[in-house]
Amino acid sequence: MPIGIVCDPVVTVELVKDPAGPPAGRIAQKTVGFRRDVYWLSWEMVVDEWSRLVEEDGARVLTWRHSPPIGKEAESLLAELDQFVEDSDVAVIGLASCGACTMWTIHDAMRSLRRNRPTAIVATEHFGNLARELASSEGRPDIRLLLLPHPFEGRSEDEVRRLAREAYPRLLETLGAVT
Repeated sequence: MPIGIVCDPVVTVELVKDPAGPPAGRIAQKTVGFRRDVYWLSWEMVVDEWSRLVEEDGARVLTWRHSPPIGKEAESLLAELDQFVEDSDVAVIGLASCGACTMWTIHDAMRSLRRNRPTAIVATEHFGNLARELASSEGRPDIRLLLLPHPFEGRSEDEVRRLAREAYPRLLETLGAVT
């Protein structure tokens, strides 16, 4: 006779007061944190463009590079993430452009939102629904989500930078930010 494990299907979701998180408001004089990752060269170009633009709008820029917090380094990587969030007044977390990176993007964004930071999640169109579903499972169905075209990786540098500049006003809108 086979032996199985019965798992409890009940999931407890913490209800949050403001599932989208607070709006950024005026970004001048604030520190805008951009969460980079180890996966997408195109996202590096977007962060480069947006960093320049937020600095032109009077904000300071902070970046942190995500790598999956697994194994022996997990504790120190999560501490780095928490310090990045603590040092940022506003967080831009991306890029959700595959299944695993969408999961980690949402994971990192939730750590920011739990600290009540204005937070925008950036995903490609193909992974927007997954990002919303994962955020909903964390009690945050109304996350501030900015979608970029999919596929995004593999486009020319000129095109990626142009798309980033064109999306910048939508980033500010998504964050609830004003200049």
